[in-house]
Amino acid sequence: MSIIFMDNDSVFPKWNLRQAFGSWFGKAMRNRCLSILVYLTLPCLLMAQPVKEVVNKDQTPSVVLAYVTSWSHGLPDPAELTHINYAFGHVNKQFNGINVSNPERLREIVRLKKKYPALKICLSVGGWGSGGFSEMAADSQHRNTFARDCAGKITDFQLDGIDIDWEYPTSSIAKISASAEDTKNFTLLMQAIRSAIGPDKLLTLASVAGAKYINFKAIVAVVDFVNIMAYDMAAAPHHHSGLFRSSHSGHITVDEAVKAHIAAGIPTDKLVLGMPFYGHGTGEVASYIDYKDILKLKGLKEHWDDSAKVPFLTDTAGHFVCTYENPKSIGVKCAYIKAQGLRGAMYWDYSADSQDGTLRKAVYNGIMQKQKSLAPLFSVLAFFSANFDPAHISFAHEANKWFSQQAEKYHFRYDSTKDWNRLNDTATLSQYQAVLFLDNTPPPATHAAFEKYMRNGGGFLGFHVSAFNDRPQSWDWYFNQFLGCGAYKGNTWRPTAAVLKVDDTSHAVTRHLPRKFKSAPNEWYKWEKDLRINPDIDVLLSIDSTSFPLGTGPKQFEIWHSGDYPVVWTNRKYRMLYVNMGHNDMDYEHRFGLTDSTLSHTFSSQAQCQMILNALFWLGGQPVTLAGPARTDGITGR
Repeated sequence: MSIIFMDNDSVFPKWNLRQAFGSWFGKAMRNRCLSILVYLTLPCLLMAQPVKEVVNKDQTPSVVLAYVTSWSHGLPDPAELTHINYAFGHVNKQFNGINVSNPERLREIVRLKKKYPALKICLSVGGWGSGGFSEMAADSQHRNTFARDCAGKITDFQLDGIDIDWEYPTSSIAKISASAEDTKNFTLLMQAIRSAIGPDKLLTLASVAGAKYINFKAIVAVVDFVNIMAYDMAAAPHHHSGLFRSSHSGHITVDEAVKAHIAAGIPTDKLVLGMPFYGHGTGEVASYIDYKDILKLKGLKEHWDDSAKVPFLTDTAGHFVCTYENPKSIGVKCAYIKAQGLRGAMYWDYSADSQDGTLRKAVYNGIMQKQKSLAPLFSVLAFFSANFDPAHISFAHEANKWFSQQAEKYHFRYDSTKDWNRLNDTATLSQYQAVLFLDNTPPPATHAAFEKYMRNGGGFLGFHVSAFNDRPQSWDWYFNQFLGCGAYKGNTWRPTAAVLKVDDTSHAVTRHLPRKFKSAPNEWYKWEKDLRINPDIDVLLSIDSTSFPLGTGPKQFEIWHSGDYPVVWTNRKYRMLYVNMGHNDMDYEHRFGLTDSTLSHTFSSQAQCQMILNALFWLGGQPVTLAGPARTDGITGR
């Protein structure tokens, strides 16, 4: 495959996926493909290891699941799998049992368990265009007989469970019979199967990306996990499995699919994210094309969509001609799975991979690899003083705790120090991609060293007091040029939450944030200079007008009733971000005790936490993660 890496994106008109994929059963059976987001994972081309159980944070074994088809050849390598779903069995013509396609191939695959006893193998019943479900599930006798046959097939083939792939209850889009009662009957079917196979066998299902057609809350107690078919969501010239939104997105993204399933009632530890080992093409590229055949294409250019976190190919005229996955996008999705606390990954299908197993290795290593054995993704050094104002001291300690937790979770290095003179140590600073100023600015003796660090490509994240000053001429470069704000000109009081609006939706730090969100309580600053007219400054967040009046006083000038107040911005000449947040509310009046106890916490706002974590990964040279970092202690002050 001749590939040249390009950065530019093109915008194409929307394309109707449903019109492109007809109902021809043989081809459609392949098109149902089950599979699936920064760079939180490293390149995943390591040697395969024997199957073993890796346990996630809830002590639930992680899943790496491949769909293996009845019509493909050769045996899968269980060294890179935890689960195999054999595709397919079908509802029989009497609507009371299962016909297994190519049963001898299934028995051959089950024999792999002799060498890999931890491997789980399930029979997947259904697939695109596979009918009979509606008739079977609607009749209590047929339904119960079918459930008993599920148990029988488990015994006969020595399986570990059943996977139901009804595409889809109440829908005839796959040219199968459907009824308005299908959703209710699907629930009854899953309950009947669980009763028949018992509590120790696996019962799973495949679900369309949008989480439609099924009452998940009614079945969540009887299923082990749900395989999200997070693909076929569009076709070239759009991404069919884009992780996040971009100009090439279809009607839904992978991230939106996950959120839809969570909203529908499935906990994250019962969600397995599907990835496609195939692409969709247009023009000179086939409408359905295995990854192994994509590698053989000539004369095309590969692009990386950094918003969607997936690649695509263009022809010599620059037209988007193929949407697919590669090891890089698989790695990002695996990192997303870990960050979201999902159960694991699955893919359709095993035989579509390259001969050397490039994609399946990426999946296995991305999910099963223990990150502690890897080098940190990046390193940050935080400076703090914690020696003036109870609110600033409270924030500094909270920040050190929170950043340490995130470093452990997302595998970066976080160090903190009260020794501001370490800014003068070139050897020390060279180890860190970014420095943080938590609650102060550095002493004059370090100013030149910090300026040199930033001019040479260092990263900076400053909070609240790091921009406070009444004499900006004392460090002209920092306050007037670098931060661009000049002198401090006032603040709100008491610390209160504000509704923040995203001013720049294209920046990596804010791209995936809600357009508006409520912050944690904070003392808000205003500045001498108008940041909006500075061509070097990019305002990312500001206070939304719905926040006014902001502050409670008692002094009237501490209550803002209108105005434009940027709170997060970057200087385009540097890798830097200033965040106005960082002042907790305190019990200064000792209403609740004898000490200045903390009444609110800066890291209590989920969206605000996400923004700060995004900033760290951006400064660290890594794609941002939409992990939804945990709040510290639940005290919100709101």
